[in-house]
Amino acid sequence: VFIVMTILYLIFMQLIGYMISTFIYLITGMFYLKYRNWKVMIAMAAGWITFSYFAFYRLLYVPLPKGKLIEWIFG
Repeated sequence: VFIVMTILYLIFMQLIGYMISTFIYLITGMFYLKYRNWKVMIAMAAGWITFSYFAFYRLLYVPLPKGKLIEWIFG
């Protein structure tokens, strides 16, 4: 199941971008592992996105995928 989820995550990352697809992937993965504390799930997913944004995008200047749909909507 996680292999399929990871493949879908990689596909969706190209379509909707790193930030949104990572949030969905992390929430889905925790839900599949039967973790049901929604406050912690959302906090962990948001924390990871915030960390990766500052660590990779702002500090290391690594371009994160924006996604074709997001680029089409926002330019």
